Amino acid sequence: MCHGGFYESSKDMGPSWLVNECEHVKSIHDRFRDNIAQGENLPPEYDKALGALEILVVNEVNRRADLLGQKTSQRPGFSHKYIITQRSQDQGPDILETRRKGGLCSHEKYLFENDILDYCLFDLRARPDRQANPDPKEKILPLDHALAFSLIENHLAKSSFKEKSRIDEVLSSDLSDLAACHEMLVAIRLHRPRNHARTLDEECSKLGKTLFKDFYEVQLPSNRKDMAWFDHTKSSRRALEAFWQGMRNDCATVWKRNGFTEDEVADELDYISATETQEYLDTIQAEDLKLLAQTERNQIKKNQANHAKESFTSHNPPTNDLGPRNLAINSHTRNNKIKVKRKNKTNYPTNQPL
Repeated sequence: MCHGGFYESSKDMGPSWLVNECEHVKSIHDRFRDNIAQGENLPPEYDKALGALEILVVNEVNRRADLLGQKTSQRPGFSHKYIITQRSQDQGPDILETRRKGGLCSHEKYLFENDILDYCLFDLRARPDRQANPDPKEKILPLDHALAFSLIENHLAKSSFKEKSRIDEVLSSDLSDLAACHEMLVAIRLHRPRNHARTLDEECSKLGKTLFKDFYEVQLPSNRKDMAWFDHTKSSRRALEAFWQGMRNDCATVWKRNGFTEDEVADELDYISATETQEYLDTIQAEDLKLLAQTERNQIKKNQANHAKESFTSHNPPTNDLGPRNLAINSHTRNNKIKVKRKNKTNYPTNQPL
């Protein structure tokens, strides 16, 4: 994985993101540096920008620490302390599993006293947040990165050539990158006033929130094609166009950082710029005009129907069931029913049996 296509294509993205965030924080700092009183919190915009930079640096420290741990087991100076086995899978190619040997090779106290170099390289894989907020269940806490680097430097300064050669060119490069990222993290966390602490998991859970809000809170066009339907369609289209505009800005920034020329960037952006072509704009304009014309026709028909209904109602007013004429008809009908009932009634003598 370390030497695969994915790593080669993404290894330069971290520094470019860091540069972008540092420039963003600097621009905000220049705006607010004279407006922050002693003892007060940072302005919200400044606080969020500095916190985002801190999380990005923490993530970069974690990534480089993982790479260091993966490469250590493969380097000649430390490979004898690991066991690498090949395991087949039901699907896909075989994988290599790496684990440390048991016994004294994994005993921390023994390593600290007899192989401080291996001990420090192993502890450098610890997460910075785990060092600042240790788990109370753990009996042994990992070394702080700064202390581990100091121990390595002090050990190599008085070691033999054979011991120094265990840190070959590959490990030396990874250690240098990890140390630089750690220095950045320390500088950010020493900033005063301090930004509000946020965890990586908390921020990752918010990724895509704006995208989901733009798309999921916009109601989909449905029912009749009226003005509400037209407005919903335009809202969805604006959200989609804003998404692709953001993608173009991010891609252009990364490509420029990686040395692409202006012509090369423009050629690459053509593949994700369908919403900016003249054909797309003409199609959308024609569709909007067609929808507006259809909406106007529907509204005219609706107004004509309402006008015809009002005209009919004004020329034929509804009759009241309780009017004088209806009262007379109802009274006459009721009297006729009473007469018919009396005519059909049979009278029997009261003194004769039936």
